[in-house]
Amino acid sequence: MTDKNQVIENIAERLIEALSGFEGKWEMPFFTAGNNRNVVTGKDYRGINVLILAVTALKMGYKSKKWGTFQQWLEKKCPVKKGEKATQIIFWKPLTYKEEVRTENGEIIEEEKETYVARAYYVFNAEQVEGYEEDPEPEKVDVEAVAEINKFFDNTKIPYQFGERACYSPMKDLVTIPAREKCISLTEYAATFAHEMTHATGHKSRLAREMGMETEKYAYEELIADIGAGMVCSHIGYDYAFSKNNLAYLKSWLQVFKDDPKKIVSACSQAQKAADYLIGAQEEEREAA
Repeated sequence: MTDKNQVIENIAERLIEALSGFEGKWEMPFFTAGNNRNVVTGKDYRGINVLILAVTALKMGYKSKKWGTFQQWLEKKCPVKKGEKATQIIFWKPLTYKEEVRTENGEIIEEEKETYVARAYYVFNAEQVEGYEEDPEPEKVDVEAVAEINKFFDNTKIPYQFGERACYSPMKDLVTIPAREKCISLTEYAATFAHEMTHATGHKSRLAREMGMETEKYAYEELIADIGAGMVCSHIGYDYAFSKNNLAYLKSWLQVFKDDPKKIVSACSQAQKAADYLIGAQEEEREAA
């Protein structure tokens, strides 16, 4: 096994073990408002790291979204508390190498290529360090918040309508969601919208994910939609819990992940692409304005 595969499998196995500990508690919000972010670079964590940090925060009760390595916290003059344990994440480091290739005229030349190597990094949450203070988050006003949520999804240019039940029709390429007054809370409204819009990113005109009604394909797409919607909700400032209708699928996928840990990395990668599509549309809209 290569070093890269070993790192991925170690991380995936730790995540699967953590997720298994939550069986029966899937209705808890695995994704909470705000993106998990590096305290020094200010960059958001991505891919499988989003799920790793979300699960760790839920397990440990962390409310803060700020993370950093031991050295980074020292740079902030906020030393890690004695006895605290780090969370292992993946960092993808670009690596260039030279490879011999044959040209059209038969000449052998060296060509520079690039690949990515997985490296394990260890980070601590802000609640594991001394002296770090967070800025308080402003409270949301319902009417303004609904307008902001609607604008976010309007910017994606994905067609949607309000109706009695939440669903996405690939044939019509149309999202249907209940109106705000039909939802228990703003959080439920945002989560429902995000889940169905994440499904819609898989349409052949967008990310062209393989979608179907066969049990395995359907379950995998639901998993991508749940993780992707969680990423989107965190970005726009709302909690997200796995959909109640998908709990049986999630349990069955845990066994699949145990058999092939790399599948959970793939699912998170697909979810990140879906979230990037929806979030990226906001930047495109600003540039066009």
